[in-house]
Amino acid sequence: MNIVLSGESEVMMMEFHLITQKNGIITGGISKENKAKETGFIGSLRWWFEVIVRGFDRKACDPTKDKKCIYNGNKNMICPVCDFFGCTGLSRTFRLEITESNDYIVKITSLYPEKTNEIESIFKVLMTFISKYAAFGAKTQSWNGVARIVTNIELTKEDVNIFFDFIKRLPETNNPLGIPNLKDFFFVIFAEKERLYGIRKRIRTILSTEFPETDYENYLMGYARGKNKKASTIFVGNLESKRIWGYIPETKFKKDREKILELIIGNSNIGIEEYIDFRKKDIEVFFRELGGE
Repeated sequence: MNIVLSGESEVMMMEFHLITQKNGIITGGISKENKAKETGFIGSLRWWFEVIVRGFDRKACDPTKDKKCIYNGNKNMICPVCDFFGCTGLSRTFRLEITESNDYIVKITSLYPEKTNEIESIFKVLMTFISKYAAFGAKTQSWNGVARIVTNIELTKEDVNIFFDFIKRLPETNNPLGIPNLKDFFFVIFAEKERLYGIRKRIRTILSTEFPETDYENYLMGYARGKNKKASTIFVGNLESKRIWGYIPETKFKKDREKILELIIGNSNIGIEEYIDFRKKDIEVFFRELGGE
């Protein structure tokens, strides 16, 4: 139930109760008041929102680079992600608070009562998607952040339609190459957790053996050589999650992309609970199915 807070133009919308599977959520540290910081959690939500928006061929700026949105009074000049999460000149549309004990309670408060339904639907889509296929917070490449939602909050067809309306308000555009785009992602949930034993090492071996004259291993699995570092683009959940996901840009890997996925996952559906490759799966259809359509 949405509750208008007395004396304030705020609406307390919903709480998500997250239960982690073995490894916790890296939220960005603990404050002096011993409360979980929200930095890493919000950062991961924003990162995934950027990825999804680019998958629909809409602009999503990269806030870590120079070319990022600046609000000057015209919403048509900023990307949907900055419209929702804020940017220079525009505040965030919500307040997010995390209570951490053994589990995590994520409370969302709308700062714009007239946008409450929109904000609520966007959160429901993002939270449902991440909890089912990826992970929350920071350092997710290190088996952290896999969590399931136990709150009775159902993602509906109407939520998905509101989500689509929000991200499609601007015309299609070509996003820069080299930044994460949902079209390049794959998600796998194995039937047995044993499939994850030593999988990062196996992937490195596959890439170095099958593609010895390339930089594929370093690009996909990352490296750290002194001050030179590169993050992995393939993520492995903890054993209980039975999941692996990542992005392999088709513009770089071309025909090798499908071969790499076959070598990592196998060329049959045996032992696989769910496999999604967004170079083959329509993104809009996927989210409609996620909303129960």
